[in-house]
Amino acid sequence: VIFSYEGLKRFHQFLGVAFLLGAIHGFMIPSDIQEDVFIRLWVLGFAFLGILSYIYYSLFKKVTIRKNLYKVASLSKVAGGVTEVILAPVGNPITHLPGQFSFFSFKNSLHLINHESHPFTISSWTGAGEISLSAKALGDFTTAIPEAAVGELVEIEGPFWRIFISLWQYKTSMGGRWCWGYTICFFCSSCA
Repeated sequence: VIFSYEGLKRFHQFLGVAFLLGAIHGFMIPSDIQEDVFIRLWVLGFAFLGILSYIYYSLFKKVTIRKNLYKVASLSKVAGGVTEVILAPVGNPITHLPGQFSFFSFKNSLHLINHESHPFTISSWTGAGEISLSAKALGDFTTAIPEAAVGELVEIEGPFWRIFISLWQYKTSMGGRWCWGYTICFFCSSCA
């Protein structure tokens, strides 16, 4: 069964309710959570953070996540089905660090699904505020990206992963580059 990207995103929003019910269930049944104070506090802490994150992102997303408007400046096919899209800021440009990603949503496209946001890593940045993203044609959205027209508006949410990059910079200055790098890779892959 093949599901649409937006359908999966909507389904994913309801997982917060399942998480809440699972947390309540964990505290209601006789288990190690009720027997051991350390485990109870540990699980309660993670349940609280998870529920708080869900509420923050679900209810306050329109207020808390900054969005910037860009327009397509140029498109070029690189190789192997990869398209590079250069975006120029319409207003204030975003500020980001290498390795961060953002959600991109084409607003007035004739070929792409409008208002459907997809995550991409920012592949390069110029001093003028232009950014580029590189997308390999794998699904319906990324296959249609080469059909976008110069001048189409793109709304960008983000960038995200600032805390992990800040921690990375701190750890590398302290000499713990490889250990911390593997920790980040493991954490990011477990969240996918």
